[in-house]
Amino acid sequence: MKIGIIGAGSLGLLYGGYLATEHAVTMFPRSLEQAEKLCEHGITVCGENCFQVNVLSTMDVSALNEQDVIFVTVKQYHLMSIVNMLKNIETSIPLVFLQNGMGHLTLLETLPQQIILVGTVEHGATRKNEMTVSHNGVGKTNIAFFCGHSDLLLKFFLPNLSNLNLYIMIIMN
Repeated sequence: MKIGIIGAGSLGLLYGGYLATEHAVTMFPRSLEQAEKLCEHGITVCGENCFQVNVLSTMDVSALNEQDVIFVTVKQYHLMSIVNMLKNIETSIPLVFLQNGMGHLTLLETLPQQIILVGTVEHGATRKNEMTVSHNGVGKTNIAFFCGHSDLLLKFFLPNLSNLNLYIMIIMN
């Protein structure tokens, strides 16, 4: 599966690192410098064990339309700065928002996507540099369908995230 991740902070790197062990991950960071470093060095995740994975990384937002699913990991208060980019993503590509709180739900109602999921994260993660994240504490990832439904996504989430020590709870609407 081709997975895009908008935001390459601690959560973007954490999920990008784990998901890239089995999928083609493309990171969409905020800076060209970080994009270049991620292409050259990949992502390193350090926790109980450290591992490194290769990822693609680009500033070309048209590549978002080449993904099977897109994770949005920017902070809630940065969502307004990327809303136009989100509205230009093909409507058939599911979006998964990983932000704590509920302040962004009204924003999600303005998006044209057929399938949108929202999630909260209970993991401890600290970005060490542009390509390294420390996984400080294993927790849960709680994900719910905000609109639409997809059996394909259910089949993706359950084995992928739970097998990667990223525990997930799917809530059906």
